[in-house]
Order: sequence, then structure tokens, then C-alpha cells
Amino acid sequence: MKRLIIMLAAVCISQVYYSCSKDENQENIGVLLIGEWQPRQFVYNCEGIGENTVETGTFCDQDRLIFLANGTFSSISYDNEDNCSTSQSFSGNWAVAENDLFLVVDEDPSVAQIFRANSQILRLGDLLTDNPCDTNFDSQEPSFYYYEYQRVED
Repeated sequence: MKRLIIMLAAVCISQVYYSCSKDENQENIGVLLIGEWQPRQFVYNCEGIGENTVETGTFCDQDRLIFLANGTFSSISYDNEDNCSTSQSFSGNWAVAENDLFLVVDEDPSVAQIFRANSQILRLGDLLTDNPCDTNFDSQEPSFYYYEYQRVED
């Protein structure tokens, strides 16, 4: 009986610990996003075929994704063919919930899955459920894509 009580207490303590850790982790992901990010590569995986990587570096090397602590963000990309003048720029609001990054631009919401976030690397993408490249439906490997960004140091 004493052993059962100790095991129940251990389970309760671990539940409290992990529930707190999850909230702290989500807050940490939001904090990690704050800053300036430069695209490095685009990675996609077709179920049953394997992973492919496309480098996204540009001649201009100035494309940026910027997240501010006040919940706003901006994306700036440059065109190589016209001497690196701004080709596309937009801004909006952002928020993190679990492993999802919610972006709103001109009242148009979108969601990206956060595959990885640390002090240097950010991977944003999505799992693909209705993907025409899926050829092996018995495979345990899901189809997905993500963009990988590297933090820009000041």
C-alpha cells in the first residue's frame, strides 16, 4: 500500500512538472522568435521518396523575416535582377500556440508549424496530408516542407 501511495505521488508530481514545463517551453519559443532571420534553405520530403533540399541564398543576401516583441512581424525580400531593390514587403501580427506560428497580414490569417526553434535556427513549414507527391501510402514517413532561417547577428 505504501508503495502504491509513493507511485501515485510520483505520477502527480511529474504531471505538475510537465504541465508547467510545456507552458514555459511555449513562452520560450515565442522569445526565441524575436529578432531578425535570413532564409537559408527550403526542405521538402515526399512520402516514400525522401528529403530534398533547395538552397535559398540570393545574390542580394538581404531577405529578412523580422519578429518584434510587441507581436508584429515583417517580411522583406529583394530581387536579384533589378540591383537588389525591394521586390516584396509585407507586415502583420504574430503569435505562438503550442508548435504553431499564427500570422495575420491584412486580416488574412495563416498558420505555420514550428519544426525547430533555437537561438540560431528557425524552421517553419507544414505537414502535407493531401500531397500529390505521396506515392507510398504505407510509408511511416510523412510528407512535409519547411523553410530554414538563420538568425542575423547584430
